[in-house]
Amino acid sequence: GILLGGDILARTLRNPDNLPYLDQFFRLDNPNTHWARGNHDEMESDSLQWLERATGRPEFYFHQMGELGFLVLNTNLLYRYPWSVFAERCEESQKQFDLIKGLADTLPDISHLLIIHHQTFPIVGNEEIRKKYNVIPPQTLFTCDSTITYLDRVYPLLQKIQNNGVQLVFL
Repeated sequence: GILLGGDILARTLRNPDNLPYLDQFFRLDNPNTHWARGNHDEMESDSLQWLERATGRPEFYFHQMGELGFLVLNTNLLYRYPWSVFAERCEESQKQFDLIKGLADTLPDISHLLIIHHQTFPIVGNEEIRKKYNVIPPQTLFTCDSTITYLDRVYPLLQKIQNNGVQLVFL
């Protein structure tokens, strides 16, 4: 499989011809190709649905292959970029949080969960990583609900998954 962490091109969705071009290399609709959208993939685009049509998958999802789980997230939903319409995407950001919560509550029969994302999630207790990578600040809102931050609500869900014997791998 191919795991894509975003920013495949400088402005991927600006031109509709970019996706057929990328499909030649990555076979975007292959069930083993997973693409976490980067900010440069979505930047300056009114056509976010182009990527869903090209891949056959939504902007965030869970996929299981045997004992291996893939959680593909859209970290663009967490940022207030000048070109982003964050307030108009509240429903999507809530659904993405609900997906993670659902995984923690139902815990599929997997040994590993590969979390594929673009912006790096903070590793609690490792401040050094914030100096090297684009890291989402721990108090970043995960939805439009001001009580749902990464540190307070999402991190405990990921801990719950890991405490149930699932190895988390962030890519």
